[in-house]
Amino acid sequence: MSKLSSGSLFALTALLLLGAGCSSSAGDTDSSTADSTYSADTEETTQLSMDVPTAWPYDVPVYEGYISDIGTDYTSAWATITTQDDPSMVAVWYLSEVGYKSWINVSDSEEDGIRTMLYTKDGESLGIAIGAGEDGTIISISNQYGY
Repeated sequence: MSKLSSGSLFALTALLLLGAGCSSSAGDTDSSTADSTYSADTEETTQLSMDVPTAWPYDVPVYEGYISDIGTDYTSAWATITTQDDPSMVAVWYLSEVGYKSWINVSDSEEDGIRTMLYTKDGESLGIAIGAGEDGTIISISNQYGY
């Protein structure tokens, strides 16, 4: 199974955003930024996970893990999450959660160790990509909901 690098993750996220039809628009955004803490005992700086914005769509599930990027704007929501859970376990969780939230699957494929699931509901689109990365399983989410 291939491991994703930072550059690959960026390309995957961009591809997922384009594939799901999300757009980057000018204007106000609700995007969190990660904080960090410093431990004098270990002399290490640790990044803290971002919080899910209050404007996050209620029907887009967010897997538990380290959130390195998350945000919303007028037409879309996006997130990048890293977890130590196995990619297949994450995929099973998403299959259950999106089904529970009434998303309709339009595509589910795996290539080069990256599973890509695309969904639609009420004119919205949702894309989820899951793959093994250098620091664990990487999850990329994009949701277009603007009309």
